[in-house]
Amino acid sequence: MYLERAEFPLSGLGQDFRDRRESGRSTVANDRNLYKELRSRGVRKGTAAKVSKSLASRSSDEKPKKATRTVRDLRAAAAALEERMRLDEGRRASSRKAAKTRKRKAKRRRRGAQEMAAAR
Repeated sequence: MYLERAEFPLSGLGQDFRDRRESGRSTVANDRNLYKELRSRGVRKGTAAKVSKSLASRSSDEKPKKATRTVRDLRAAAAALEERMRLDEGRRASSRKAAKTRKRKAKRRRRGAQEMAAAR
């Protein structure tokens, strides 16, 4: 009697799992592969586990929130690194300019010292 109710259809319960199995990919294997890939890229264990589980267990209509949040955080970190690299280029240019100035001033001091020595 309980199984005959229309609110509880049993026909489609394992369909998502069967679809993934038929396509030749196991959800667990994808989960492990993604986890290993993230770990090899330097992502921490906990973060890699959360992201891979979030992507593996999601239904087709739901966005993986943990994965989306992690991607956003990683992009922000990459942007910060790129900004730091650009600052290093500016720092390098200013250090070159400072080195040229020091050379020029040292040359001027040497010339002045030579002139003073010749005048004696």
